[in-house]
Amino acid sequence: MKRNLFKQSIYLIAGVLILSSCEEDHNDEYAPEKPIGGYNSVREISPDNLVGYWAFENSLTDSAGSLQATPTNITYATGKKGQAFQGAANGYAVINDAGTVLPALTSYTITFWAYTAQASKATGIFALNNSKDFWGSLDIYIEPYIQNGVPNVDSLFFKIHMNNDNVVWKGQFTDTKFGAAVNKWVHIAATYDGDKSIYNVYVNGKQIGVNTAGNPQGTKGPKLHGDDPATHDIPYGLLKFVNASKIAFGAFQFQTVPSLNVGGTPQDWATNFSGALDEFRIYNKALAESDVNSIYKLESLGR
Repeated sequence: MKRNLFKQSIYLIAGVLILSSCEEDHNDEYAPEKPIGGYNSVREISPDNLVGYWAFENSLTDSAGSLQATPTNITYATGKKGQAFQGAANGYAVINDAGTVLPALTSYTITFWAYTAQASKATGIFALNNSKDFWGSLDIYIEPYIQNGVPNVDSLFFKIHMNNDNVVWKGQFTDTKFGAAVNKWVHIAATYDGDKSIYNVYVNGKQIGVNTAGNPQGTKGPKLHGDDPATHDIPYGLLKFVNASKIAFGAFQFQTVPSLNVGGTPQDWATNFSGALDEFRIYNKALAESDVNSIYKLESLGR
């Protein structure tokens, strides 16, 4: 009798363990993904402020603003998520009608993934044009990081130029050194808060130092100046783009044919972007660092 009770107890314990194991496996298999920064997907991050979104899934479709682009010698390649824009030395895409929203930006956040070899020249990634100036209203580009007369094999300079017609120092050129940025996917984000005149750059979700006029080199979150800070502490303020009606992906405004500015011609010190771009987003406000970090992490997971 005792032996039978002992066997029954063993069987009962074994059954409980098996059921527990199955339940654990079931929970692991069907457990929902944990939120990141309070979000389950990038779509949940400031959806009302997303004014431009190019996933580059074998098309140049703008899922946020419905802007139409025309490709020239570009293809699509394996991206960070799905497919990606694949540029070329003679390739780019142009939006001939930028609409009214992007030219009216007063603040912004721009995020995207880039995969590139070391730049040999100034290399255009994105341009919102200024048809009556050499430089655009908003230019994003990279340049080689030179050490001892030769490009560093693993680093590059990320640069943004923006033109604000509201101030004396209209054109602002910012640059940031990116390490470990060549021949790998890198997430890049730039934000500008027009109310506070604060500019930020993030690489793979982390804030990094920026070089800007009138501020110490490598400042994180510098305040941009609208005039010489030595004599006038005028903030750069809300942006006012002028003569902005077209957009280029993969080139400067003066490198396209025809150019997006009057009288623009290709420059021997500049070239088009031959790398890949993916998940290109534009918001009409400066996102918080935590949200930029969440975009990076969620997109890294394909969410």
